Amino acid sequence: ARGSPESERVGRAAPPPRRLSLWVRVVGVLLAEQVLAV
Repeated sequence: ARGSPESERVGRAAPPPRRLSLWVRVVGVLLAEQVLAV
């Protein structure tokens, strides 16, 4: 069993959203600023 076909279908049908990565960057920067400020 290399992997369930359902996961492959989902992976191919749904590409990684760019908005999510953008939010991750923003949140990461905000957290970094707070940590450095403290």
